[in-house]
Amino acid sequence: MRIFISIISFLVCTAITPCFGEYSSCYLKAQYDRAKLLSLDDGSLWKIENCESHKTQDWISGDEIRIEKTGSPLFPFALVNVESNSRVYATLK
Repeated sequence: MRIFISIISFLVCTAITPCFGEYSSCYLKAQYDRAKLLSLDDGSLWKIENCESHKTQDWISGDEIRIEKTGSPLFPFALVNVESNSRVYATLK
């Protein structure tokens, strides 16, 4: 069942760039600039709010990331690490 859900998540993620939504998620590909920039497997690049980048330093490649809208004009999205349930504010770069 988990493999089936992962395949569905991957298909949804690759169909929408960037992927976001209540049931959509992607996977962390890489971190740059001391975890202030994150790239996801859909090719999107995210700038993390400076005072929250310490939270993403423990995120590892392959972690499932859910993208949510926040409504904030400065950081309109939140990236949520599904494994650790940690959340950071971000902008699409």
